[in-house]
Amino acid sequence: MEINTNGKTLREIIAIFARKEISYPLTFQYCNKYMQKENGYISLANTFLTKGEKGAADNICFYKWLTDNKESTVTDLIKEQGYGEEFVYCIEEQLNGEKYERPNQKWHYLISYWAFKEYATTEEYAQKYKEAGCKWGVKPTKITGAFLDSTKIYPLKCIELNLWIAESTLGTEFLDNKGVTEEFIKNSDEEEVKNLISEILSETRVNF
Repeated sequence: MEINTNGKTLREIIAIFARKEISYPLTFQYCNKYMQKENGYISLANTFLTKGEKGAADNICFYKWLTDNKESTVTDLIKEQGYGEEFVYCIEEQLNGEKYERPNQKWHYLISYWAFKEYATTEEYAQKYKEAGCKWGVKPTKITGAFLDSTKIYPLKCIELNLWIAESTLGTEFLDNKGVTEEFIKNSDEEEVKNLISEILSETRVNF
């Protein structure tokens, strides 16, 4: 899915998504059936749920950087939108007042994705990456200027995350009209669902 920021900075984009709901009906239904089961943000969520006691070394280092040093400008920005410290740990899926034991896509996007990308720009991360034999999944990133002043938005591969972004910005009705309904997700096989969502997202542009 193409995201056209119209020159908006990462600071402005994150502020927009910080005000979105934790989940939406179609994203919720998709995650019920086809959500990623391991690795990536799922592994990071498990590290957060164990308070940094278990998980891959890079996930544990990120958890400690985020919670001990409190240097993240991403989480500072989220707090400026009216959220407290607890948002960083608000991992559970929530819809219509119910909670479910799986990571939600809002946390996935803001914490697992953007806050981790910010951590990857730090000297601490570069040093620990080197000490680990350069075997961590995310390479250190060099940037010019402040992280939140960047206007570069990276393409995303995760279908459930792209679906959450589309549903939160374009609306459930937009996707319904394209054929991605709760009924379709419930009654179709995984390949059919993923193909239709991928097709729609590939021709969809989100403008800010």
